Amino acid sequence: MADLTIGDFWGLINDVAPDMNDGNGTSIILIRIDKGRKIFEAVSCNLKLKKVSYEDGMNCNPAEYKSCHRPSQRDFF
Repeated sequence: MADLTIGDFWGLINDVAPDMNDGNGTSIILIRIDKGRKIFEAVSCNLKLKKVSYEDGMNCNPAEYKSCHRPSQRDFF
């Protein structure tokens, strides 16, 4: 598991944090351990932030629970 996980927060952004949806995409950051928290704190002054619950952030975000399907053209690519 990573110290930090950064991903897309597209599923329910309008329900969970509509003020964060600027139409350009919104990311979610999961802080997993204390080392990740320190890294996050070092860069957070440059970010527009809003804290949401883990449940709200991960609802409809299956990448947290399983890997995406391997594309059929992966080997060709």
